[in-house]
Amino acid sequence: MGTFNGNARAGHNAKGAAKKTGDAEIEQPTLDLAGVVEAHPVGTLATALGLGYALGGGLFTGFTVRLFRWGLKLGVRLALLPALEREISGLASTVGRTIDGGVDGASNRKNPHVTPNHHRRGES
Repeated sequence: MGTFNGNARAGHNAKGAAKKTGDAEIEQPTLDLAGVVEAHPVGTLATALGLGYALGGGLFTGFTVRLFRWGLKLGVRLALLPALEREISGLASTVGRTIDGGVDGASNRKNPHVTPNHHRRGES
């Protein structure tokens, strides 16, 4: 600790030279906590609650496991449900077009082999 560090003096001289020539000085980033709380009050509260829960020893409890499982189930439902609905809707429309237009695209309405007693719902 009592040794001389020549680099520290060189760094100090460089800062002085930069100030003399008018170069911009690099500022250290500061955390404006009051500004963050005012801009995002709900997020700040959630962060404080989460940190307090974790630091208070609640991280490795049964409640946390249940809460994590519930959140995972909810996330999967919210993420997969719209995708499954789109797929089922697309499949239903494809099947509906196949039934309406026949397998080869021809309509059964003018088919002589279909008797009047065997018509589809909605047709007369």
